[in-house]
Amino acid sequence: MRQDLTQQIVESRQHAEQLNRETRQHAEQLNRETRILVEDLHHQIQLVAEGVTTVNEKLDRFHDEVEAKILGIDSRVMRLEAQRRSGSDV
Repeated sequence: MRQDLTQQIVESRQHAEQLNRETRQHAEQLNRETRILVEDLHHQIQLVAEGVTTVNEKLDRFHDEVEAKILGIDSRVMRLEAQRRSGSDV
């Protein structure tokens, strides 16, 4: 009986060690996969940031162009109003 109990303890330890090895291997695999996913996510975030920068630059240029056109139109309207007040023909 004592021998059986000793054998069971030895087998339980071996089983526990096997489970520990498998758990470590699984944790290492998950760690590798997580690092890969994080790197990919980081790369995607960089792409989005670059896209936002590009859109901001285009929007700034568009704003400047529209502002210049509005200033030109405003100047023309002011000239027309001044001519109308002075009674001259356009």
